[in-house]
Amino acid sequence: GIFQLDIDEIWQDIGLEDETVDPPQWLADENVRQGIHLLLNLDCCMKEEDRLRHEHCVMQECMIMKWTALQMAQEVTSKLLA
Repeated sequence: GIFQLDIDEIWQDIGLEDETVDPPQWLADENVRQGIHLLLNLDCCMKEEDRLRHEHCVMQECMIMKWTALQMAQEVTSKLLA
């Protein structure tokens, strides 16, 4: 279990100064890190665009319902006043 872990080795700095260590690109390459950041930003933008499309449809449906109700009210009112 978790209490059987040997954590004494965590505090050793083995490998931090070695030049033979090949760190992952996301850690060693600034361009890769920037690319990851840009992809995450793009993902957020795409989700926001989807949310706005949905909101646009909901607003359009609401306005159609209100417009229809106004037209019906106008018809009823014009018949009552005629």
